[in-house]
Amino acid sequence: MLESSQIWWKEITGPKSFISDVTGQLLDSSLIVRVPDDLPWRHEMRQEIESELRELLDYAEISIIQIDADEEVPTGADVGAFILDRLALGEVARQYRKKSGKTIPQYIVEKQILKDDVLWIKGFNDDNVSFWLDFFIAFNACKPAHGRLVLELRDSIACRLPSTVKVIDYSSYISDYNLQLFCSLMLDRSLNWTENWKRYIAALASHTCVTDAEIAECFIFGFEQPDTDPVEVLLEIANDGNYVRRGAGKGSDHILALARAQNSSAIDRRIWEAQLQVLFPILESARIQLIVQIKDEITDLLKKREIKQFGDRIENPYEMEWGTLFYAMKLTNINDEYYLKSLTTADRDMIRKYRDCRNTLAHGECCSVSQVCELLTEH
Repeated sequence: MLESSQIWWKEITGPKSFISDVTGQLLDSSLIVRVPDDLPWRHEMRQEIESELRELLDYAEISIIQIDADEEVPTGADVGAFILDRLALGEVARQYRKKSGKTIPQYIVEKQILKDDVLWIKGFNDDNVSFWLDFFIAFNACKPAHGRLVLELRDSIACRLPSTVKVIDYSSYISDYNLQLFCSLMLDRSLNWTENWKRYIAALASHTCVTDAEIAECFIFGFEQPDTDPVEVLLEIANDGNYVRRGAGKGSDHILALARAQNSSAIDRRIWEAQLQVLFPILESARIQLIVQIKDEITDLLKKREIKQFGDRIENPYEMEWGTLFYAMKLTNINDEYYLKSLTTADRDMIRKYRDCRNTLAHGECCSVSQVCELLTEH
């Protein structure tokens, strides 16, 4: 069985296309990759790119050499000298002379120090990014190129990129649909949920977590029972030490940042969007089923009583919304008999509950956990 990270990077269209395009570009040249601060499964992403490169080049020894610019490179250090010292054999590194007229990038290319490997630089900040960009541009200008560079720039790093540099932006490949499909695949592994519950949990995870598949997976596995409160699941993940850096950026709208800040209005808005997607169609389906069941009685009522909805008289039984059905079910004739007399006590209770759910969603508010449980369990 594939790991969750493999499903994301190998099976979901958006992430898979991103991997393919980065790999394809690395066959010919260096590039800059822009990624969100909260990119899911970063390490696995690089592994997948390395694996595809080896397959495409039919060269098992090719590797991605990673350097963390923030943690490994001393502040103010000469970037070219650092790479030369780190990657070149001792004798080759010592032979470089500035007075030769060659720059360090030119010397690195001439000596084929990178050969067919990829030097992948990450860990940029506002203080060091300009030095690395200067080195990248100088290296990229050397012809013929031996070896390739990748700068992995987080979206929060503000910098001007030259038009001559190839840039691949992760965010342009990812949509809400990608995450919802991923969540659906995760839930298909479980036999404990009905189809309605799977759709609901997948929608909750994708709408709250937006594009962070790693946190969405945590949410899915944290949603253990039908009466689970989604906000409590999010708070538990937010307080997990393994994810302390997620949503830590200043002004982040990541779901864990919202949870830590107890921004209930923003969280509720995302939950409401998920409920609207899944619960509203269920409510409408149940309404049509009920009208089919009592259509003759509703038709007779509409002939005898004027029933208005949104200011207009209703003539078609199927136009009756839950609120109107709630009103109609209480109407009686001169003999004090209900017009909709075939409705059972359970039917009347359902009309009341579903009217409340429909009104809650229509007013931009979230249904309660108990309301969701009743609705998904009954249908």
